[in-house]
Formats: sequence, C-alpha cells, structure tokens
Amino acid sequence: MNNEKRILLIRFHDNICEQCLKKFKDKDLQIHKLNPDLGYSNHRNLKVVCSACHDMYSAADRKARGIQ
Repeated sequence: MNNEKRILLIRFHDNICEQCLKKFKDKDLQIHKLNPDLGYSNHRNLKVVCSACHDMYSAADRKARGIQ
C-alpha cells in the first residue's frame, strides 16, 4: 500500500486506532492486514492500529500460525 492510500485510510478513521480507540498522528498509525494472505486489496481486510496494538495483532497472528 502506498503512503497516499495509507494516509487516506488513516484519516478516514479520524486518526483513531480501531483497537484501543486512542487518537494518534498519521505517522504513529499502521495498517494491519487481518488475513495476511488477502493483502491490501480489500478494505475489509484492513485495520488502522497504533504500534502497540499492531504488535499485539502481529504476535497473535504468529502464534496462530505456529511461528512464534
């Protein structure tokens, strides 16, 4: 996902992390793919999250996939 689309998605969500519901600057939010196999093409597969919540999601994904 290019930076322009990333910023548009973040601002669509009013710069709020969808997990902890706190407001952040653009640079402090990330786009998390709920299903990594689906990539960035479907907005329903994407979640705007802060770094801490992204780390939590990524750790859970790795555990679920047995990658720890």
